[in-house]
Amino acid sequence: MPSDSDVAFADNWAYLRTELNWLDRLLRQAYARSQQETKEIERVARSKGDRATSHWWKGIIALPSGGYDDHHAAYTPTESNPPLTYQQQLAGRILASYRRGVALGLPQLCDRLGLTVFEKNAVLMSLAPEVNRRFSRLYGYLQGDEQAGLPTVDLILRLLCRGDAEWRSARMCLSALSPLKQLGLVEFLPSPPETFLVSRCKLSESLINYLLADVPDEEQLETLLVQAAQQAGSSPQRLLRSLVPHQGWSNLVLPPVVRSPLMGLIAQWQYPDRIEDEWGFGSLPDAPGRVILLVGGWGTGKSAIAQAMAQTLDQPLFYADLALFNPQEQAQLLREITASDPPILLLKSAQGWLSRQSVLNPSEVAQLFQHRRQQRTLTFLSMERRYSMVSQLKGGLDAIVELSLPTQSDRLLLWKQAFPPQAPLESDLDWGQLAKQWQLTGGEIRAIARQAAFLAAAETPTAAIGMRHLNLAWEQKNFQGKYRRS
Repeated sequence: MPSDSDVAFADNWAYLRTELNWLDRLLRQAYARSQQETKEIERVARSKGDRATSHWWKGIIALPSGGYDDHHAAYTPTESNPPLTYQQQLAGRILASYRRGVALGLPQLCDRLGLTVFEKNAVLMSLAPEVNRRFSRLYGYLQGDEQAGLPTVDLILRLLCRGDAEWRSARMCLSALSPLKQLGLVEFLPSPPETFLVSRCKLSESLINYLLADVPDEEQLETLLVQAAQQAGSSPQRLLRSLVPHQGWSNLVLPPVVRSPLMGLIAQWQYPDRIEDEWGFGSLPDAPGRVILLVGGWGTGKSAIAQAMAQTLDQPLFYADLALFNPQEQAQLLREITASDPPILLLKSAQGWLSRQSVLNPSEVAQLFQHRRQQRTLTFLSMERRYSMVSQLKGGLDAIVELSLPTQSDRLLLWKQAFPPQAPLESDLDWGQLAKQWQLTGGEIRAIARQAAFLAAAETPTAAIGMRHLNLAWEQKNFQGKYRRS
């Protein structure tokens, strides 16, 4: 195993050179792909009109290897040494650098603001022309404007996103949710642009100077963020998070009385044009948005339902846990949701806004619900048990979905789903006994299965997961629960 001294960056510029080399490869790959497509078009096109039309429908730059974190180092993987993505290797080198006391500007910014990999790479693309004009020329060619100099939002999204859901999530992030935008650390030129996609992404001078420093100072970063927050009148930390959901309905075990209304919500989202316009229901006074309260203990599937809904509708899921925020931050979160209008939203610990002990004025929350219901949105609120709710807010809910503990037959299915196909299992696993002896939620079953896998792996390299591992994992879970309660 290589030591920290072998993989750590020597300084901030060694880190930047690595990142810029990666970006250069990504751009050259896109450039080569674009040239190849141009040659194909020139070969078959018979007129200038044909060429223009072909360029139009060709549209997006297609990357042969799929995405921004799929580039592997040049080494041969073995069965025990699977290939790491570029981003995984980079994270290891950054951690080694921190251990050796090497300050790295962009990683420190990401840590401080909680930036995603997409946001980090968007900053890198905007920073690159400040280091080498070669990047400006590549951007100009790929954007069809040799004088552009800076990357457009469109180019950033095309190069860094895979799939429609990632594209939508990233666009909303850049346009409203990112702390980079909220703090004015990134501006989009011209302002206002014809459309957001054609606007060019430019970093503030203070941020450029910090990122290009020989030794980026954390105090300098903090001063920069405080000054930016004062000028922008906002907090240097966004509260609403987003994810591209991969959890579908196949792993959700729900009774028909719960699943059926949720399927109805999907139909309402997918077919509004046919129902409202073609079938004439649009004239009826019915708001398009829905606000749903999910009530159930830990692991009963509240978050999984929101993820499955977003995944089915090919939308990113935006979420926040109200229990994590102080009163000032909760007020900021409410404004953030209103300003960004995320299509699908999950608010955990919703008793923070629905109960009589809410730190917010109920009329403000009711106004948010009404605003959400007037848009084509889905708002999921979740809590682990019923609380006494303000009647004004309870009346603003479209449905309350109660999630109970799974039945024995449900638990049997959940246990079988808890182990991936490649997980080694001993022949003594008694699925019926597992489903019968412990009354657990789906989340608890998955947690015990995962812990049992760790226990088996710790025995020998060839060990398989058996009943003894599951029993021990259950005992550990029980002990931890008692310890937390005490």
